[in-house]
Amino acid sequence: MEQMERCAWDALQEQARSEQAANLRESFSVKGAEDGSLLKATEQICRKAGLVPSGAAQAMSRENDLCRAVLYVYYDALHLGLIIPGMIGQDLNWNASNGAYQFTERGRRFLSSGEVSLSSPGLLPNRVREVVDSTAISPALIPLTSEAQRCWAMGCLRAAMVLIGLSVEDVCTELLGALRTYPSPPREGSAAFANWAQAVDESKSFYPRWQAGLQSLERVKTELRKTHGAQRPSWWATWEPVPGAIQPYGEAVRIGRNAAAHSVEDVFTAAQVGLLLAALPSMLRVVSDLMAFLANPPAGVSLPQF
Repeated sequence: MEQMERCAWDALQEQARSEQAANLRESFSVKGAEDGSLLKATEQICRKAGLVPSGAAQAMSRENDLCRAVLYVYYDALHLGLIIPGMIGQDLNWNASNGAYQFTERGRRFLSSGEVSLSSPGLLPNRVREVVDSTAISPALIPLTSEAQRCWAMGCLRAAMVLIGLSVEDVCTELLGALRTYPSPPREGSAAFANWAQAVDESKSFYPRWQAGLQSLERVKTELRKTHGAQRPSWWATWEPVPGAIQPYGEAVRIGRNAAAHSVEDVFTAAQVGLLLAALPSMLRVVSDLMAFLANPPAGVSLPQF
């Protein structure tokens, strides 16, 4: 069942990356006779993986594991605000029998960068473990991530946000530490130097350091683009997500330290917390790749002054 859910997320991701997903005059559906339904697309992926025989997804029934997996993912995506039911410009119940839906802008961006189903209790920690096992990131994140997912599933969103902040704080701090040993820091007296100096100053509070660090990383990315952007080398994928893919996690640390821990006025939605959780493995991979690049650039690449 868990493997089928992964296939359904893969199918949803493929749909989100298509041109149709950006067209408000077109929609997708959970089921239907057309080949473009989520059920049909999932069936094809599952069949290639040897998970279902041909024709196993002919009926939407509770006894059919494939159909249930697709429905779990569909409702997960609705819950997270990645898709909306129906189609813009139509009645609210338009094509409801087939489960018509369209992608939100946030959903298209999120699904293009990677996602994890939160409906499977062990899947998120397993994905985090995969990243931990192949990087220098501390395995202490795994139980924190598991507990954060459990809190999210129980509706304890404030507790989940605190745990997310705890899980990523050390990782974010290590990334800032990588800037401290940067071989070509900005010229003293420049605005770039002021940002860099704040980012590496451990006496400063976390959030101003994080904001300054993101600006420094973005400047490095700009300089690398000037010298290597035309060739689009394979290592450019390391810098492509900067700063958007990692920025929200600094916010999670701030919220975890301050708002979630001390203020009862701030309200966290299940979608807000769920998106941070689901994208966590991707964020960890991005940060790990950035730290590895800064510590040991690829052959022929010199870290630029910014």
